[in-house]
Amino acid sequence: MNNDNIFLRQTGIIHPDKLQMPILIVGAGSIGTWTALALSKLGCSNVTVMDGDTIEEHNAGSQIYKASEEGQDKVIALLDKLRILTDTPIHVIASHWTPKKPEHIEELNKYEIIIAAVDNITTRTELFQHIKENV
Repeated sequence: MNNDNIFLRQTGIIHPDKLQMPILIVGAGSIGTWTALALSKLGCSNVTVMDGDTIEEHNAGSQIYKASEEGQDKVIALLDKLRILTDTPIHVIASHWTPKKPEHIEELNKYEIIIAAVDNITTRTELFQHIKENV
């Protein structure tokens, strides 16, 4: 398999070489799963997904997961799916983002792009406030 040919259709829009900046997706639900898949299909190879939730049956309707995966860690199930559907590596961290964890504060500073894909307005507000003040 020739990796140059995998992204041949996208190079008219953007070449995968220009998509190597570190990207963080906070949340592996409806927004985060499909965003991770789209980015990996474009050739982004420096993507991290952070989420500490497990799959619930109701997630199957709008997310990349199946109801039969109930109870599994979202990020692990997502990683498995991305390995099947793409040839681009994605990193996962099975942890809720919170500004109260020093390692998460440091984590945010490593990324050029941060995508807030959380389903909780409180967490979204905390994330944006922290980015505004510290990144």
